[in-house]
Amino acid sequence: YNQISGSKGTIPLIDLQAFCQRVSVKSGYIIGMGMVKNEFSAMLLGIYRKQDVTYLQIKLQNESELDYEWDFIKFFVKERQTVKRMAIQNDELIPLYIHPESMQTIRPKTERTLVFALPIKSITENKLISVEIYEKGGGRHLTFEMDDAVLNQAKNL
Repeated sequence: YNQISGSKGTIPLIDLQAFCQRVSVKSGYIIGMGMVKNEFSAMLLGIYRKQDVTYLQIKLQNESELDYEWDFIKFFVKERQTVKRMAIQNDELIPLYIHPESMQTIRPKTERTLVFALPIKSITENKLISVEIYEKGGGRHLTFEMDDAVLNQAKNL
């Protein structure tokens, strides 16, 4: 019986799994937030919130003739504007759960939707959430950012 600690106590792993499963089948409502590079795209479809956890629904689409296998997907909270020579503070957000757990390859001409449960409730307007997807042994790295206005579109689960 695994539990994940959050600011309001602990969320049982089975609940995180169930919430991610619910999000994975929802139809997206956010348009045009993501990145396309070398016939591979990562698009944010929806943001949902429950118990101090934010669920990001991201569609990965491979239009190329090659498998896309990612090495890692990282999330950061970072400053919106940085003055030259100022130290930049990027705080990594470690997902509490990723659905589906085992999937790391997207076959040619296919798409998959992933859900990331992140331990974040909101961000201030001077910060951004950065999503970074790194291809294993390849050069198709995608990064996109969302601000507080995008996060504020989150729907309750």
